[in-house]
Amino acid sequence: MKHSRRTAVAVLTVLAAISASPDGVASSLDAYALSAGGQSILGAGGSGFSCATFGPDPRAAAFGGLPQIGLPTDGSVCGVGVDSRAAAAATGSLTVASNLAVGFGSSSDLKTFVGESAGRAEYGNLGVRASASYTGSTSAFVVAGSQAFGR
Repeated sequence: MKHSRRTAVAVLTVLAAISASPDGVASSLDAYALSAGGQSILGAGGSGFSCATFGPDPRAAAFGGLPQIGLPTDGSVCGVGVDSRAAAAATGSLTVASNLAVGFGSSSDLKTFVGESAGRAEYGNLGVRASASYTGSTSAFVVAGSQAFGR
């Protein structure tokens, strides 16, 4: 018996925080946006266990210990699409945006992901936005989400 299931999932993380030096003056501006979707292909990195472990994007980790999208630690060889943007400056205004639309999986189990996110940082004016849509079956190896940060 064949089962067909469509699941809508939106994994979103947004953060806007003020980063200040000890004297109370903001030390820098940072903006970050990421959208990621795909299914990690076990063994794609060479060994049978490659592409089986996940961790936060190192850029996102700099924004704190909030829940973050887990990416394959073996990188792009694993088959997960990632659009990641970051910017930093001492003054001025920063805006970054990511957009990703991917289809993956077998024809009998097609999965789709559409995600977008944006981060903005200016002294006294922070903004973030993230949205994601996923359809298809899920497993521990499916990555689907968008996140944005500003500080």
